Amino acid sequence: AYEIRNCDWSSDVCSSDLFLLMSSHAYRHFSESQIERIERYCTILHTGLRCIETLGGGSARCMVAELF
Repeated sequence: AYEIRNCDWSSDVCSSDLFLLMSSHAYRHFSESQIERIERYCTILHTGLRCIETLGGGSARCMVAELF
């Protein structure tokens, strides 16, 4: 999971949101109850990464961390 911080530097106030990043292929392998359980703690973000997963051998984590 990745934490995204939104800070207003003029007032030193920060809020943060927790996101779980994954491919749509991975997302489809979770049951509805598993998704509901995960979403109690964070927002799931998923997108199609078929080309990266097939040709690049990477994943959403690799893309975010630039491990390619």
